[in-house]
Amino acid sequence: MIGFNRKICDFFHKKRSYKCLLNFQCRILKFLAKNKLYRWLLKNLIKSIQRRRQQLSIFDDLLINKVAVIYGANGAGKSSFVEALDFLQSYILRGFADSSQNDSIRTRFIDREIPKFIFDEEQLTAPTDFEISFIGTTGERYQYTLSIGTDAIEAEGLWVYSKKGVRPKTIISRVYNAETNEFEYYCPSLQIDKKTYEVAIEKANNSKRSPFVSILHAYDVSQLDEFINWFRGDLIVSSNRNDDVFRMASRYSFLDDLADGDEQKKNKILEFLNKFDLSISDISVTKKNVTLPDEMPEEMKKMILSDVGFQIVLEHTTSSGIKKNIPYERLSSGTKKLFDLSGILLLCCEAGEKSVLVLDEFESSLHPYIVRAIFELMVKHSERLLQLILTTHSNVLLDTEKLVRRDQIWFLEKNSELETVLYPLSDFAPRFEDSIIKGWDLGKFGGVPFLG
Repeated sequence: MIGFNRKICDFFHKKRSYKCLLNFQCRILKFLAKNKLYRWLLKNLIKSIQRRRQQLSIFDDLLINKVAVIYGANGAGKSSFVEALDFLQSYILRGFADSSQNDSIRTRFIDREIPKFIFDEEQLTAPTDFEISFIGTTGERYQYTLSIGTDAIEAEGLWVYSKKGVRPKTIISRVYNAETNEFEYYCPSLQIDKKTYEVAIEKANNSKRSPFVSILHAYDVSQLDEFINWFRGDLIVSSNRNDDVFRMASRYSFLDDLADGDEQKKNKILEFLNKFDLSISDISVTKKNVTLPDEMPEEMKKMILSDVGFQIVLEHTTSSGIKKNIPYERLSSGTKKLFDLSGILLLCCEAGEKSVLVLDEFESSLHPYIVRAIFELMVKHSERLLQLILTTHSNVLLDTEKLVRRDQIWFLEKNSELETVLYPLSDFAPRFEDSIIKGWDLGKFGGVPFLG
């Protein structure tokens, strides 16, 4: 992400972008070489602007990429990036769960393993730092930082930038003082009554692993609605840890709508699936009877029900008219993948929806032709999908002249210390007549395994 002069930016004023991701960092010390932050930079290549102008958004003189594709060998760190973002999203959304919940629920939804760099013993007890910046619906820029230690959150902060060049408002500052074993709070711009503030602080002091921003939102601090709602509805992360649609159903109402008989949505999904010669004639989704404690937070209920609360059956019809119902569990891996993607893509392409979609190895179990077709579909609807970030091994997306610009292609590699290095294809400045696929196959750009 870099700045451009106003003359260039004026050309893109109709594409002014809200709710998009500006920056994400996860510091696990040696996870990146020389203790650099794991920085997600959304950069632009000036020479390519006229070639792919529809894949750029504008915000305060910054042209922001709408598409980024990450390549890397197995074990290079692609999934770690997505899982780190998924972890932060989950931690914020689930962090305000009542500390009195039973251990099994807390282990599954609250005490999820914090990302660590396991090849350095000293770092196993060091804090993991997160930082994320994004643009809200009203155009304000949010910056959030979180440092999680072994036993407690060590620091947390939320700042809001209303205009370019104006100093940010400090909404939340929470720092753990090891000497006093207490948190220190500084929230000058937080809009909250004194009584609620005191109750929230008491709750935070007793829930040292819960984000203060999540606790405040649980106490109906409306000032934080836009911040929380971005993680809940505008950021869609599908990692290998949770790469199915069930995890997202509670937030995006995909399976809920199908179970409630939304014929329009079902027909759109059938239309998508049958583009790939699957012979699926009908979809049946029913809700299972699952009993959960009344005192459990509603957000947590939805998370659990999204895993175990639905029965999915797909009807297949042969050319001779024979119909057979096949449960989701018995579908091939490729068909499951397409069904899961259909719900995500339907959400992102619906009118009025603006989302940041992050997919880890989205080509897994799919034919290369299907991978290309789905990617073209997502880029085609990029005016509705704010940003698309993918990790992949598929070389069909390296056709830069037709699919992506060269500054939208990134590579991850491990050095001799098993630290991850992230860099864009544009660093190599390849000629436009050069074959990127051939160069990648030959290992010119890295991001491929060394086969001894």
